[in-house]
Amino acid sequence: MYVGEVELGNGLPDIKSMKQCLEALKLAGFEVIWEKGVASDSPLPWYLPLDKCHFSPSNFRVTATGRFITRNMVKALEFMGLAPEGSQRVQAFLEKIADALVEGGRYVIAPHAYPISP
Repeated sequence: MYVGEVELGNGLPDIKSMKQCLEALKLAGFEVIWEKGVASDSPLPWYLPLDKCHFSPSNFRVTATGRFITRNMVKALEFMGLAPEGSQRVQAFLEKIADALVEGGRYVIAPHAYPISP
C-alpha cells in the first residue's frame, strides 16, 4: 500500500530494493566500494518533520490540527476564487503522500538516504 503511494508522490516509476540497485550497478560494470544506509544512524528518524503525530512549534503545520486549518483555509480560498481550482485535491494528495512517506519510513520500505560510491 505505502510503496505505491511513495512511488506516486516522489515521481518514481518503480522503487527497487537496495540489493537490486547494487546488483544493477555491478551488472553495469561498476565496482561498489562503499554503501550504507545513513538514515539509520540518525538519532531522529528522517520522516519526523512529516509526521502528523509529532508536535513541535516549528512543525505545527503538519500536525493533525495544522492540517485541519490548512485544509479549511485552502477550501475557503478555492471557494472565493483566490486559489486555483483543484487546490484542495493537491493539498489532499500531498497529505496522503506525507503519511505514506512516514509509514514507509517507520517500516523501512524505502531507505531515504542511501549513498553509493561506485
